[in-house]
Amino acid sequence: GIDHLTAWGAGLGWNPEAINDKGSRWNLDDNVYLGKGLVIPHEYQGRITAINIRTSDGYRLVKGSRLNRDGNRLIYRPCPWPVKEKIVLFEGEFDALAAWQSLGGRVQIGTGSIPAGNLTSLDELNGRECFVCFDNDDAGVNATKAAVDLGAKVIQLPKEYKDFNQFLVAVGDAAAG
Repeated sequence: GIDHLTAWGAGLGWNPEAINDKGSRWNLDDNVYLGKGLVIPHEYQGRITAINIRTSDGYRLVKGSRLNRDGNRLIYRPCPWPVKEKIVLFEGEFDALAAWQSLGGRVQIGTGSIPAGNLTSLDELNGRECFVCFDNDDAGVNATKAAVDLGAKVIQLPKEYKDFNQFLVAVGDAAAG
């Protein structure tokens, strides 16, 4: 459900063959091994801190990647967040990208993702109103309850959809936004 413009804007790439590369090219230490698959860069304060690769066997985090800061899991941001508006958090990068795409700049809402159970504070949101739209599985339901306890509000998908990306593919950008 992700279109070419969204993929380009988020810096996604396709790595057709596994390669070894200079880590400095990716702002990572040492040499890095990039598996065959979809390359998803994670940035924090304008610097790549992690690279996640979606392979046919699932996700593989590139060695040397850092997804934590000060003991907290960083939130994946497919685009810069608006200065003073709402944030919707999802479980996976593709859900955050799909939401960013479906909103199409019509509204000032930032999107991001963090794996279920890793949201331990809303501090990184700097006072923005936070909504969560986690997956419709046990981990997502439990993570939603924990997020509500932190002060987040909930966007609930219809039960027949596993996650936001599946919902987007089924209903289209206009209906999903």
